[in-house]
Amino acid sequence: MAITDPQAIKYCNEVVRPLSEKIRALKAEIDASRVAYDGGIGDHFWGHGGEAIEDGREAEGVSRLTGNDVLAWNSLVNYDLKAVLDATGTPATVQSVGGNVTVAKPCVRALEAR
Repeated sequence: MAITDPQAIKYCNEVVRPLSEKIRALKAEIDASRVAYDGGIGDHFWGHGGEAIEDGREAEGVSRLTGNDVLAWNSLVNYDLKAVLDATGTPATVQSVGGNVTVAKPCVRALEAR
């Protein structure tokens, strides 16, 4: 029997589908970040962990990052989070506590490259 409850349908259309598109886009951005980091940008932070990133944004109320902040961020995003998103070996599926979850299936829009 089909699910026809309007609240369930609204949840799918307003939560499941948009959030799936965001997760799919996040995975694409993380993949691009990893390519850039491994392509050489990461070399700028190794051996300079305690040094501040001089981006001149303190006047805007932006916190000052250090090389260690970037190294820790890279470890979290490009390794830990990426591992969760890649757990099954396919970009369209994400491993979860309850098993494999297809992220691409609920997506309505095409993934846009940035």
